[in-house]
Amino acid sequence: MSELRRRNSRRSLLYVFIAILAIIMIIVSISQTVWFTLNLWEFGDLFVRPFYFSLVGGFILSFIAFFRFNFKKRNSLTFWLLKLFIKFYHRAGYIELRDLDYSAYQMSFGKFLAWQATKTLIGTMLLSNSIFGMGIIAALSGVDLGLSNIPRVMSLPFLQISINDVTPAMIAISSTPALTILLPPLLSAFGLRLILLVGLTMLVKATSESIVNYLRTGFLRIPIETIETLIAIGAAWTGFNLFFPSYIDYNTKIFIIGALIISAIMILFVYLDKTKTGFIYAYTIKAGAIILILLTVFAVASIQNSIADARKVEWLGPYVKQEIVVNRYLADISDVTTFIYNFTSETSTLNSSQLSRIYRDLQTVRLWDWDAAFTKLKPEIGLIPYIDFEDSDILRFKNRLYWSASMKPILPSGIPPADIWYNEHLVYTHVPSGFLLLDANNGTIINPSTFFKQRRIYYGEGGLFDTTWAAIILGKKKSDEVTGIGYHGRGGVVVSPPMTWFFDVTFFLSYPDKQVRILRYRDVYDRLE
Repeated sequence: MSELRRRNSRRSLLYVFIAILAIIMIIVSISQTVWFTLNLWEFGDLFVRPFYFSLVGGFILSFIAFFRFNFKKRNSLTFWLLKLFIKFYHRAGYIELRDLDYSAYQMSFGKFLAWQATKTLIGTMLLSNSIFGMGIIAALSGVDLGLSNIPRVMSLPFLQISINDVTPAMIAISSTPALTILLPPLLSAFGLRLILLVGLTMLVKATSESIVNYLRTGFLRIPIETIETLIAIGAAWTGFNLFFPSYIDYNTKIFIIGALIISAIMILFVYLDKTKTGFIYAYTIKAGAIILILLTVFAVASIQNSIADARKVEWLGPYVKQEIVVNRYLADISDVTTFIYNFTSETSTLNSSQLSRIYRDLQTVRLWDWDAAFTKLKPEIGLIPYIDFEDSDILRFKNRLYWSASMKPILPSGIPPADIWYNEHLVYTHVPSGFLLLDANNGTIINPSTFFKQRRIYYGEGGLFDTTWAAIILGKKKSDEVTGIGYHGRGGVVVSPPMTWFFDVTFFLSYPDKQVRILRYRDVYDRLE
């Protein structure tokens, strides 16, 4: 009887746990759905487009990384391990030799295809890349991203570069979109495929065959050919990636050639293992060959580094010149206009118009720095308890420079905990006079109304802008906002019941029949993200 009660008690606890978990999942799902819907209403295409680009990019990368094309054998490492674990569990540790052999496991065509599609969909979420997706769509639309120049980029490590020839830099510049947007994600996806679908699969297959062979014959055979094949693939992939380094110098081609030679040597070893009896155990020859190649590569690289240290201009100069050309292009240095002023020791008499022009020019020079301007502007805020300074930036109006100090709303101290929600979301929604101005030349406080008719700031930086959302109850005769002036802009999104109830349960309790304009993402950085 007591055993039955214990079972019922455990079952009740399990049901309670499942119910609590289900409630939490429902609440989270409703919350995420509400926020997704509001984002869709407020931002429209601006919100959907990044998801579209991410899905396109993620699907292509996932298809490259995870989709198996071996429909003949239809192996799956995941399902083989899962089946092995289930049989091991149900049979209390007893497993047949056939179950241990990975190559003997085969899925049906339908299950295999469904699993590949499932992996691709899951990988789409994991490998989502909006920049890559945008680049792919742009390339398919006819935008030239420099893909045709990739073969020329691969030839750069082997070119004889001259300090007077900037052709290599121009090749890199013309290929920059492809090198930065398309190539890195593609290389990562192919690398992931080589690790999971090629390397790990080959290693598991060879290991399982060795274990089965050991259990049958008592002789353990190490899969030397598989290990050599994996080393060959890894070296070849490393050599291919070295064609696209972040920096090319005189040693790049040495490392590329060394990696490709190691790959070729390992392939030769695999061939000799299969054709020459006993060569598979020639560990000394194999290890010696690899060590000799590595020592040769590093010796040549070290010798070239020593020569480059002694002859920097001849060896490093051409590569530095290419780097300078690329950096000048990225910084638009060629678009900067240079004015040459001839300063002489001779004195000349200036007329009144020239003096007036010089005086006028000097009146626009910025003399006040950030610290001085911020120090002078801070007392101007007064003793307002719900406003604080956030930052100060330089602005230009009518050929004059001004320091603009932006402010942020904060909660005054001493607000009871029960009133925090009301004050955060309905009262301190904005800064009545959002910023102050100071002349950057003479330090004079300027009335911001001279340049801005509307100074009430609902979107800004820091404070409550960063931590909370604001709400304006529509249909109320008197505004709850500080200063009593309501918001009449077009920001945010208007939400009606019952959506307001799901957004925040307080609206259900206090304003069950009111429409609410909700201002979210009020910090400029959060809004851009």
